[in-house]
Amino acid sequence: MPKTYSVDLRRRVIRFLERGHLRREAARVFDLSPSFVIILMRRYKTTGDLPGRPRGGSRHDRLSRHLDTLVAWIEAQPRPEPN
Repeated sequence: MPKTYSVDLRRRVIRFLERGHLRREAARVFDLSPSFVIILMRRYKTTGDLPGRPRGGSRHDRLSRHLDTLVAWIEAQPRPEPN
C-alpha cells in the first residue's frame, strides 16, 4: 500500500495553487495525479485540513463480541479420545 503524501508536500501544493496556478499544472509540477490535487484543494477549501486521512482496514476485533458464543460452541464439541 502506498504511503500518504507528507504535510510539507501538501502545503507546497496548496501555496502553489494559491498563487494562481492551475490544479493540473500543480499535478504536473509536483508529479502527482490530477485527482489527488483536485481532492486536496477541495478538502482544504472546505475544512482547512492538510494531513491525510487514516488508511487501512478496520482495527477492531470483529470476533470479540461473539467470544462467549464461540467458547461455548467449542466446549460443546466432543473431545477426541487419547491414544
